[in-house]
Amino acid sequence: MTSKTNGPNLQIGEIYQGGMIFQLDESAEQGLIISIEDLDNSSWFHAEKICGNHSNENYNDWRLPTIEELRVIYKIKISLIIFKIICIVSNVSINWTKKGLN
Repeated sequence: MTSKTNGPNLQIGEIYQGGMIFQLDESAEQGLIISIEDLDNSSWFHAEKICGNHSNENYNDWRLPTIEELRVIYKIKISLIIFKIICIVSNVSINWTKKGLN
């Protein structure tokens, strides 16, 4: 699920408005958020209804991502997997905070 974001000094990976920022415009003040909560594994129609009824931290403008947004999410997911493997091989610990990756 995705939702719109609007605010100053936002960062990709930051936990914000009930999800994680995964895309920002050039000003870094507007972007998209992906829900970090996995709601269900269901049909497209049922998933649309779930998104329409979802509320997280009082934000209720969730929707299914577009194909282009899914591509961005997939690229980020692959990048995070590669990053995690590098950290494991290099024996580096990963610390997640409310502001994202430290």
